[in-house]
Amino acid sequence: MVDSEVGMEVSVNQEFSLDLDDNSSKVYRDFTNTFRDQIKKIYQNVQGFKEVQILSLRNGSIVVEYLVLLELPFSPQLEEEYEKVKVALKEELQNVSQDGNSCQNDQGMRAKMLPSALTTWFPRAGTGPAPSLRGASGPMQLFRVLRLLWMLRAFLGSTGQCYNGGIWNGKECICPQGYLGYQCKSLKEYFSIETPQKINATVDLKVKVTNRNFTDDLKDNSSAAYKNFVQVFKSRMDEVYRGNNFPQYRGVNVKRLLRGSIMVEHEVIMEANYTSGYLELFENLTKIVRAKIMNETGQLHGNSKECKSLSLLCYDETATSVDSVKVDFDPQEQCTKKAAKEFAQFYYVDELDGKLACVTKCTPGTKSEMDCHHGRCQLQQSGPRCVCLNSDTHWYSGETCESSTSKSMVYGIVGAVVALLVVLVVVLIVLLSRSQRKLHRRQEYDVSREWQDAGYPGSFENTSIWEGQDLKGDTFGLENIYRNFQPSLRSVDPTTELHIQRPTVVTTAQ
Repeated sequence: MVDSEVGMEVSVNQEFSLDLDDNSSKVYRDFTNTFRDQIKKIYQNVQGFKEVQILSLRNGSIVVEYLVLLELPFSPQLEEEYEKVKVALKEELQNVSQDGNSCQNDQGMRAKMLPSALTTWFPRAGTGPAPSLRGASGPMQLFRVLRLLWMLRAFLGSTGQCYNGGIWNGKECICPQGYLGYQCKSLKEYFSIETPQKINATVDLKVKVTNRNFTDDLKDNSSAAYKNFVQVFKSRMDEVYRGNNFPQYRGVNVKRLLRGSIMVEHEVIMEANYTSGYLELFENLTKIVRAKIMNETGQLHGNSKECKSLSLLCYDETATSVDSVKVDFDPQEQCTKKAAKEFAQFYYVDELDGKLACVTKCTPGTKSEMDCHHGRCQLQQSGPRCVCLNSDTHWYSGETCESSTSKSMVYGIVGAVVALLVVLVVVLIVLLSRSQRKLHRRQEYDVSREWQDAGYPGSFENTSIWEGQDLKGDTFGLENIYRNFQPSLRSVDPTTELHIQRPTVVTTAQ
């Protein structure tokens, strides 16, 4: 037998919740168990079907990535059988999505195959006989050998299909933090933040007690003097802070005692139920702490008569200090821990579907989502960027893909420029050709130039017969006359002498 796997993706028509992002939550387990049972019913009649394995869930409504595990008998037609099973899986799922009666609780499903999620197959050791080459013809033997080599390559290559540090465990990629998908290629768009029911916070304070003297025993927190003083101080602070307007008060913790008279460094402990505005709540509680301690230290001064009694505590109001609140719940720290290390700086805390989540500017549904207009947001190592998409009619560009360029306009401009260049080239060729022809004709009738080249010294005079005003620039007319000239020699006397005056040679004085 041959083990095979087909990766598939299904969109379930249900609203996605943050609990589905946590595979340890009850909501996640309930959904995946129900989904697995339904898929098994759908595929129970498909040849070789064995099991369904859920890979991941993500938003949109609920997108489920899963593997269909198959077990097919080995045969020469194994590839064809495998392709038939893939088609059957898709058809069965499409039939369910089109049949409204088969979807319970309006859980419609839209199915599509993952183009890169088809796992290659290879026979397991001991599950079936190796393909025999005996009794096969030469071409058939070669075909089977090539098939075996291809199967071996596919098997060896299937273990290296995990990306971004993912580890192949023989069935699937175990993705590192921050990544998901069949091959760990995708970054998580967001992380759900685990919020505690109760949140603790502390405020550090310093108070100077003036009616007591500091002794060496107060340095030792195990001494009787230290314990007695701390008990008196805590009792007094409980009376100061407890009240109807401060139900979040949980006590005082003394950190240490210092000289002068006795400087008490301590912290006020608070606890409150988690709400989305917990930070603002603790800021307001810190103001209450400040008001109460300032009121306490301002009542009894060290020089008053009541301060002589050791049952009371007197203070120096000017030495009292209150620091900022410190909350033990830091959602941003969760973002840093859960995100991929090289992308952690781009995740921040925001509300998503009414709950706290670690998101980026590419997370859909957040207030700070980047508007990429005619593109899609993609988180890169340099930060969120808009990847512009092109349509059949336009190109899009710009930092947020806000600019568009019409393809037809560009094609028209380019075509017009090319046509104009072609026309200019043709015109230049014609003008150059005419110029060459004129230059050639002028050289044919330049007789004086030929006589000058004959070697006579000096220059010629009386050459107006060849360069008279009537003939200059009239080569075309002269040419026409010569072309149509047909002399008649009937009335010509061949004995008549013709005398032509020879041009006079003028010698330049040396």
